[in-house]
Amino acid sequence: MVPFAEAAEITTLSPATLRWLRHRGEGPPFFRLHRRLVVWESELYDWIAEQAAKE
Repeated sequence: MVPFAEAAEITTLSPATLRWLRHRGEGPPFFRLHRRLVVWESELYDWIAEQAAKE
């Protein structure tokens, strides 16, 4: 699992942009684990690949 801050680094997006994408339902599929936002590493890289395919 990748924490939110690390996901921002991996995607090279600012945390604010990643939050906005999450709010709009367009970002990686984050979920809460206790009080932390996390995403499965495989799903994060799948999302990145989808974004690259759109360009």
